[in-house]
Parts: sequence; C-alpha cells; structure tokens
Amino acid sequence: ALTLNYGNSKLNNNNTIFTYDIANILLPNIFDNTNIQFKLDNLLDISIRENNKEHILSADLIFIDIDPHEGILEYDMYIWLKNNNYKGLILFDDIYLDEGHMGVYNGNSMKKFWEKVDDEYKLDISKVGHKSGTGLVSFNLQNYNIIL
Repeated sequence: ALTLNYGNSKLNNNNTIFTYDIANILLPNIFDNTNIQFKLDNLLDISIRENNKEHILSADLIFIDIDPHEGILEYDMYIWLKNNNYKGLILFDDIYLDEGHMGVYNGNSMKKFWEKVDDEYKLDISKVGHKSGTGLVSFNLQNYNIIL
C-alpha cells in the first residue's frame, strides 16, 4: 500500500488506496499523511466480502498477497471476482512458489493456483515484478495493451 501511495503522490493523484488485513501488525500512524485507508476485515470470509461487494468490485486494482502461499484462498477470491463480473486488474504475488515453501505441504501451492487461472485472463509479469513471481489477471485482458 505504501509503494502504491508513493507512486500516487508522485503523480499528484488523489486516489484512495484501501488495504485490508485480518490483523493489525502495523506501526502506529504508518498511514498518516497518506491516501491509504486501513481496514481490519477478513475479505476472505464470504459474508464480509459480500458486505463489501460494491466497494471491492469498484476497485481498479486488487493486489492479493496471502500467507501461507497455498493458492486456495487466492483461487476462491479469483473465482468470486470472476463470477461477480469484476472489471479491474488483479495482481497476485508469489506465483512461482511451489509445494514445500514455508509451510505449504498439503499438495497445494501458488504455482498450482496460477496454472488453474484461465490462460485468456492471465499474464506473467514477473520480469517487472517479484522474483518469486507476479501475475496479472484481467477478465478483459484482450482490451489492455501491456508493454513489459
């Protein structure tokens, strides 16, 4: 959120960035003097997600980074966004992490999640993202001209 806000401020944009987390482990006042609004809510809980549906679906960009990196919750959110006709961009972190990475031992992984995402909607942008993999999803990807 802080990185997005930095770019936002450098471009003199007044966009508001919302960040959701299930625990408040942040330093006090970390978002002071920013356009970031911290929400202590678990959007992975379907009832909370439904209560925030209009807000979520109106976002231009959703960045999803969940620990542990099993891909189960990411896939659930991907399917929910797809089924609710989300029109923005979804950014997923760590799409190269496979089984055996820090607590991922149940046969699931971010790599397996990324393989399940429909090819027509996904773009691997790791060369401009994170070394453990960065994936971009758009349900209208054919309408975007993305130069990497």
